[in-house]
Amino acid sequence: MKLLTYLQGLVLKGWEFNINGEELRYKAKKSDDLSEIVDYLKNHKVEIVNLLKTEPGSLRLFPLSQGQRALWFLWQLEPNNAAYNMPFGYHIFSQVNIPLMKSVFKNILGKHPALRTKFLSVNGEPAQKVLDVDDVDFLQIDSLSWTKSAIEKEIQRQSIAKFDLENGPLLRVRLLSKKSDEHILIINMHHICTDGLSLGLIAADFIGFYSSLQDEAKSEGGSEDNVKESPLKVANSLPGYEAFIQWQHDILTHDGDRLLEYWSKKLDNAPQKLDLLTDKIRPVHQTHNGASVSFSINEPTVLAIKSLAKNSGSTPFAVLLSAYLILLSRHSGQDDIVIGTPTSGRGNDAFDQTVGYFADTVPIRANLDGNPSFMEFLNQNKQNVLE
Repeated sequence: MKLLTYLQGLVLKGWEFNINGEELRYKAKKSDDLSEIVDYLKNHKVEIVNLLKTEPGSLRLFPLSQGQRALWFLWQLEPNNAAYNMPFGYHIFSQVNIPLMKSVFKNILGKHPALRTKFLSVNGEPAQKVLDVDDVDFLQIDSLSWTKSAIEKEIQRQSIAKFDLENGPLLRVRLLSKKSDEHILIINMHHICTDGLSLGLIAADFIGFYSSLQDEAKSEGGSEDNVKESPLKVANSLPGYEAFIQWQHDILTHDGDRLLEYWSKKLDNAPQKLDLLTDKIRPVHQTHNGASVSFSINEPTVLAIKSLAKNSGSTPFAVLLSAYLILLSRHSGQDDIVIGTPTSGRGNDAFDQTVGYFADTVPIRANLDGNPSFMEFLNQNKQNVLE
């Protein structure tokens, strides 16, 4: 086994290494083979010291969160699948300073390490490594002569372009310039480094950094049009995603057995699928073909939902969830139904401003056996949501 791989494996188990001159220092984790590991380190001290001198960042890696492990597994199965791409964008109707915009995204990368992470396998175990802020994958595309259809195809192409989790980058920026004062900004990331709440944080940072860098350029007496790429302005003091992984690990270490027992009982003999009547046969191999349908709920109905939620001591979410589950029951003929609902997964206020993959899909099981009234069923779901 290579020395670097061996040391990286120890780091993933909680070991820490640093050097002071020619002295090797480490913080060990208790294990049955501790004496064997210490002997190995002593026998390879010179090589380890040289490695940490020449490649100081080679051991700066950490494990994946539980959610990331699932996405890493799925990516290895289907590396060309774009189902976990998370694109979003802006239609900009003003002139854009390209160097300034690139500086904005460099600052975003500097503030949020999760966006400059790559993933690797160490002795069969997945790990992640945060890279330095080098450059941003930014490309301006001249679409002056393009038709509306061509622009839409390019947006679609950029949105589904695959990501290489092992080499990165996991954030791409494309600017389609239709005119000097009209652009379409496409920001695309892989879900393994971000989530829905993170998109809001990134959007706020984009606006904030662009405005502050723009004002700074003007205050220095220069023209905004002549601004060049500026160095990083961010001194990140936010808890990193690595802190969340440790927090999650601590919870599972101290409370994992209780949580496993809870979910084992909750999902005991749960149905394997929802037998909805469809106009096509379920395919042998899963695809991600599909679409979404948007609709609006009129104001009187919204007010009625809020009133029902207030009077029953529940929430509009619980009311709508109950209605949705009843709909599924009637169309499937099943009384026992399990659906997944996304939650923020942060669970700790310290991570509210941290970008990363926190979202967690939680199963909710509902039982309509005995034909309960809507209020009885709402109370059942209210309890499920609270748990």
